[in-house]
Amino acid sequence: MAESLKKNGNCVANCSISQATVIYNYTVGSGDMYYEEVAERNVFIRGDEESGFHIWAECVAGGKATAVDLDEILLEGALASEVRGRALETERLADNFAERLGQSVARHVSLSLSGKSNIHRAMLTLKCILGSMHIPFTPEQIDDEINYVFDQCPLCNAAERSGIRTEVELAHHELGTLISSAIGFIDPEFRVRFPSDRYAEHVFAIIKKACP
Repeated sequence: MAESLKKNGNCVANCSISQATVIYNYTVGSGDMYYEEVAERNVFIRGDEESGFHIWAECVAGGKATAVDLDEILLEGALASEVRGRALETERLADNFAERLGQSVARHVSLSLSGKSNIHRAMLTLKCILGSMHIPFTPEQIDDEINYVFDQCPLCNAAERSGIRTEVELAHHELGTLISSAIGFIDPEFRVRFPSDRYAEHVFAIIKKACP
């Protein structure tokens, strides 16, 4: 796990803290069977409508050398939520982690885009989330539905890179909660539909108005 605290090639290249805002904080675990807290991270966001927004995290007092991107943030959050032999409690903790993070992201983007429509805010929030995991995606709008399509697992590369391979499934669950909470924060009448297969081509879709 110590290796995952080091900056890797996929982390944001120029994390200028003076231009960034702390939106969240969480604890990093050891990643072995004797789980223990080994570090604390601040989650930052920076950017604007023109340049786009980006999310990353750094260890408190650790600086850029400890930076990780959103995909690894989710894996670390899943690891910190793990309660051995208590699946429901683990899922509840993971949901809480992702929901609070998603709402924090949406709040920051929304405040930065005052006067813009909710769908515009939602699309830029999703662009921020997916872009912060460095996964190419294609938005496809069909009537009141916007599909976000990509052809590779958004967390598998980070799992290999960080060594947190056992938490991919839970981190996928967190990603769904993160997106749903962010979109719901922006407009409760928007809803997000996910496929049953995490490797499906259409990763998720935004429905502009929720079905009754």
